[in-house]
Amino acid sequence: MTRLLRAPVLLVAVGFLSACVYGRKIDYQAQVELNVPKGSTPMAIAVLDHRPYVVSGAKSTSFVGSQRSGFPNPIGLPHDVNTESGAPLATDFSHAIAKALSAKGFSVTELNVAATASTDDAVALIAKANVERLVLLEIKEWRTDTLTDVLLYYDLSLGIFDNKGVRIAQNAIAGRDDLTGFTLAVDYAATAGEVAPEAFKRKMTQLFDKEGMAAALTGATP
Repeated sequence: MTRLLRAPVLLVAVGFLSACVYGRKIDYQAQVELNVPKGSTPMAIAVLDHRPYVVSGAKSTSFVGSQRSGFPNPIGLPHDVNTESGAPLATDFSHAIAKALSAKGFSVTELNVAATASTDDAVALIAKANVERLVLLEIKEWRTDTLTDVLLYYDLSLGIFDNKGVRIAQNAIAGRDDLTGFTLAVDYAATAGEVAPEAFKRKMTQLFDKEGMAAALTGATP
């Protein structure tokens, strides 16, 4: 009888834990507040996804991380996590930055450029955009890895170019952050969905909050 009772309980546990793994997504279009002065400079934004596993085609452009189950998958095989929008990560980042700069008064155009296009190709498009500045974000790494901690691996480079395609300001950040520390959360994937967008906001603030960046955005001499 004990064995008969144990089977349904096991099936419920497997189903619950599987639900915590499969179908998880992260929203990276949340509102970002940048610490930059108000301005009206016409500018274009391009975000490029140069993560090696995306460029090679091993992962889709919407890939944002891995969720590892502890049971019934004891060795922690990863399951892909993607953007909630279904769009490329570069598109989500571009929309978020565009909204943040538009909220500061800037006239913002998002460049129609392939996520994995080269930096040179993106800069060349500025001549056709009829703007004074190009804000170019290169994603070299961005992914979460979640089991009992939510780890974020990131490598981002932000450049601001003038209307001739000359880079006038730049900032870069890279690292590995533990966003939660060891946690006994019931749903680790949901936890990743909460902390990763907040981490994105902080990283964008870090990139834009550097001496010379604000002056480059507003059109003043850095």
